[in-house]
Amino acid sequence: GSSSPLIKRVIAVEGQTVKITKDKVYVDGQLLTEDYVYFSANRNYNEIEEFIIPEGCLFVMGDHRNVSYDSEDFGVIDERAIVGKVILRLRPFTIF
Repeated sequence: GSSSPLIKRVIAVEGQTVKITKDKVYVDGQLLTEDYVYFSANRNYNEIEEFIIPEGCLFVMGDHRNVSYDSEDFGVIDERAIVGKVILRLRPFTIF
């Protein structure tokens, strides 16, 4: 739904299951350990019952979860919508 490209992290691919509780993300029943995610004091996901990612689709989420517009909001995306891959991150400098 965006007119410009978004940078998101692929959380799950076709055939995998995703479940989101108020403050945790599970893929194939395993809690994701996401040291790269930024949260403010009050994190609160849109809760999503466990579901299977359809063929040819991806579930994506941003690293700044409290304000990120991602698959929690717009659902899975078609993998053909991917236009690039981040290979270098410059900021924040403390984890370059």
